[in-house]
Amino acid sequence: MQNEFCLKDIAQTLSIRYHCTESNEHLPSAVALNGTVSIDRLRNNLGLLFHPKEISLFNKIGNSDRANEFLMGRFIAKYALNLLSGTESYNNICIDRGTFMQPILLANNSPSLDISITHKQSKVAAIVFPKSHPMGIDLEKIDKSSRHTLESQMTKPEILTLASSSQNYINSLWQLWVVKEAISKVLKTGLTTSFLLFETRQHTFDKDGKLSCYFTHFYQYFAQSWVLNDYVLAIVHPRTTQFDMDIPSNYTSDLLLSENLQ
Repeated sequence: MQNEFCLKDIAQTLSIRYHCTESNEHLPSAVALNGTVSIDRLRNNLGLLFHPKEISLFNKIGNSDRANEFLMGRFIAKYALNLLSGTESYNNICIDRGTFMQPILLANNSPSLDISITHKQSKVAAIVFPKSHPMGIDLEKIDKSSRHTLESQMTKPEILTLASSSQNYINSLWQLWVVKEAISKVLKTGLTTSFLLFETRQHTFDKDGKLSCYFTHFYQYFAQSWVLNDYVLAIVHPRTTQFDMDIPSNYTSDLLLSENLQ
């Protein structure tokens, strides 16, 4: 019954595929972005969907937006995880907190997998990936009033590159911002490190506005970022990885998107 609870909330499929180009090995992973699952349904099914330790952490947070993000983030991460394993009950999976508040995946059937979770207001995204192949994900809502704050965390070459491109400048700034947040999650530094250290280079935009780039000081990683209506989403992964994500042309931010990576 638990799988029916989750699967009935799927509105559309997001096609994703990635593999290691050095060994041509296909690495299983999955990404999910919420939209149609109501927080009330999660709150009303705590025992079905969450591990006792997660429920304990949730109760300590209290009835707040942060508590809602906590529940939604873990639900979406478990959904992505079950796209890969498909065998473990949600309440047997525990997503604990690490020393730096990063999510720690504890799942009997998936000891070799790790997760990255991001949330902004009611929107949450998560990616599950092999521990041997670190990745990070970040999601933000576009806010035009934040231009100067974003520019303060960009280097002059980055600003010149974006200003000279044919893309929407504010959207591009946000795309770089989420790229830098995503790499900070991979490196587990969070916002404690200046984003100037995460300078990007070799920026390219495809016809749909997807940004691809490398990092000046972390050249072993590669980033991709998409504009999804009022939101921007970024995924950072090893540069030896070929990662393709096809955003449906009729995508809306109210859909729950997910797919298994081959």
